[in-house]
Amino acid sequence: MSKYTNGALQVLETADKDINQTFGYTEETNECVFCSTRRESGWVTVEKSGIISKIGEGIAATLGIAAGYLLRDLIVDQAVFQVKEAQLNRIGKTEVRMKDAAGSIFWARLTSKGENRLLIEDIDIEKNFELDGKDLIEEQEREFSRFGMTPSFQ
Repeated sequence: MSKYTNGALQVLETADKDINQTFGYTEETNECVFCSTRRESGWVTVEKSGIISKIGEGIAATLGIAAGYLLRDLIVDQAVFQVKEAQLNRIGKTEVRMKDAAGSIFWARLTSKGENRLLIEDIDIEKNFELDGKDLIEEQEREFSRFGMTPSFQ
């Protein structure tokens, strides 16, 4: 669809392919991409930088759905994604392992920020520190129990 390779346009392309051929008209200029929709939900303007500068309410919902499909593809642990998605919907926050653009795996905290809005925070350092601490405590507990002692840090 576009020569611009950024997340917002990737979402637009996914919406165009996956959601009932949403877009009826697309025009690309040097600065941005304009799209109109068949559902009369208005226009979306994506600046060259990838920032959506104007968007209709209906198309915002459509793009939110498309972004959800893209998000699913980035989750590493697909087997637990339904549980994590339910947790996100129930309490508004969850932690998952995701893939970045280079394919590297990192821990992310997903926080719901209203309908079709999601904050993705990289918590890789924090989460790895937490998991390393738990491993260390378990290792120390095994060592203490091997000598018949109880650790005092419990």
